[in-house]
Amino acid sequence: VLIADGDAVLRRQLYKRLLDADVFCDCVPDATSALRALDERPYMMVILDLGLERADGYHVLDRIRSISNAERPIVLVTVTQQDTRLLDVELVQVVLRKPIRIAEVTDLIRSCLRTIGDDTILRRQRSKRAERSAAMAPSTEAERTIT
Repeated sequence: VLIADGDAVLRRQLYKRLLDADVFCDCVPDATSALRALDERPYMMVILDLGLERADGYHVLDRIRSISNAERPIVLVTVTQQDTRLLDVELVQVVLRKPIRIAEVTDLIRSCLRTIGDDTILRRQRSKRAERSAAMAPSTEAERTIT
């Protein structure tokens, strides 16, 4: 899970609560860091504050939109009283108004991850195995006959 929120206390509380539930997270304080994290690894879920600094959460949503549907994470956004524009329901699954209740959000996250967890993990593992097999396959006719 990627937690992208400018509120350090909220990030820390949510991280600890999810870790206690065996859900591992990366936490970032701004949109630039969130974009970098999305480029570095795939996530099953992104918890995104739309009011992030150093570019807003909408930039992060644009980056997530570019991820293939098969690899795209569940997106949960948090907002204050700001305008949420028109959020794409194919991209954003949950919108929560701040302040949020950590215990309830943790339960929601665990439920979402349980729903997609096993199927998504198995699909990604199969895809990675296929990529490794293709990379290790002999590339020339001579190599194929020797192996």
